Amino acid sequence: MLPIPSDMHCAPLSLAQNSPLAGTATVVETWFLLEYNGSWTAKATDDNHLPEAVQGWLKGLVEQVPHSRVQFIKHPTAPTVGGLVFYTATGGKLYQQQVAQYADLLPLSWAELTAPANQCEEQVYLVCTNGKRDWCCGKFGAAAFRHLDPLIRQYPGPIVEKVWMTTHLGGHRFAATLVFLPAGVSYGLVQPDELEALVQSHRRGKLMLERFRGRNAYPKPVQAAETLLYETTGETRLDAFTFQQAQKQEANIWQVQFQQPSNGLLHTIHITEQTTPEPVLVSCTPPKWEVETVYLT
Repeated sequence: MLPIPSDMHCAPLSLAQNSPLAGTATVVETWFLLEYNGSWTAKATDDNHLPEAVQGWLKGLVEQVPHSRVQFIKHPTAPTVGGLVFYTATGGKLYQQQVAQYADLLPLSWAELTAPANQCEEQVYLVCTNGKRDWCCGKFGAAAFRHLDPLIRQYPGPIVEKVWMTTHLGGHRFAATLVFLPAGVSYGLVQPDELEALVQSHRRGKLMLERFRGRNAYPKPVQAAETLLYETTGETRLDAFTFQQAQKQEANIWQVQFQQPSNGLLHTIHITEQTTPEPVLVSCTPPKWEVETVYLT
């Protein structure tokens, strides 16, 4: 592969090429978010200074809960008062624990983490800022965080909103990347001047389709099908459609069905998986080129 010019980076290149976002969100059904204010390495959730028993506890959770993922989170100017925070986001709900030290997590089971008494009504924005993993995440993710955090504070919404820096979310070339929880929707290539519109959309219970990568709980072809459905119907409400089923009909053809609760309509979408003819730059630290999958109707 040709060497990357020193002034070329993966996210600006993706933005300039108008790279498709649909169907690119990391597939996660359950998120475990641990406040960790130490320095982050390139693979922070595996390479860190947590007590060995706590690392084992986190790995045990991921092994126990299908399609789950651990994220480290931190806030540089507003640390949690009274200890450390641990969130569990699953099934459209967010649960929270406050602990004085990491070892206090060890007795907590999945049932305790998701007990109704621990459910909270917060909405959380995760912004990948891990520059050790990729230059673009450090550059553009940090810029997004610096804009989004004071915006939320200056114009509070009807529900408590919090913004956290987080470790790798997947998709360096789409920095700034964001995940909105507990809805579990991902955005990419978000520009600082678009963040207010994104927040206002969420406060109205709507998506910002221009930067929508997909709903994390869905397989990637289903993510792409949902995006197409939003675009063709003109809907933007977060809960406009309910996923029914998906079938892979041929080697690269998916049939996906959604129901529209507002009118009972059943929508059937056919999605074709294709690979790009030439590798694209997917990361710039170090430069990495890959053939990627795109989803077409």
